[in-house]
Amino acid sequence: MFSSRLKHRNITKKIDKLFLASSNHRIDGGEKINTVGILSVDGISRMINIQDLVTSHLGLRNPKIYSFRKFDKNLESSYKHFSENDFNWKGEITDSSLLSFLEQPFDLLICFYTEKNMYLEYATLLSEAKLF
Repeated sequence: MFSSRLKHRNITKKIDKLFLASSNHRIDGGEKINTVGILSVDGISRMINIQDLVTSHLGLRNPKIYSFRKFDKNLESSYKHFSENDFNWKGEITDSSLLSFLEQPFDLLICFYTEKNMYLEYATLLSEAKLF
């Protein structure tokens, strides 16, 4: 319980710092979009096939998707999903597949979530994407 509150506090602080630092240097309007990454909540990505929509509407091939889902010990871990347990109490990411996704220099990062989600916001700000 205490470590959960500490994790939330640390991630919230990091989000504030990253938001201020990243707002200046992300947008480069003259480049063509070739690579797309998608961050979403698992429920949305199961209801809507976001990858097909991006492929058909933007004419891009093979967008990569990574989804947040609440931790459930009964669910099998996946390289396409992350949860709050993939962050330590300091707010650092412990899942290597999530780190690998965030380190990819996507031309565009699309974020789909209907409710405020601290973990998705944090992942968005840590991403190496040029435009989000």
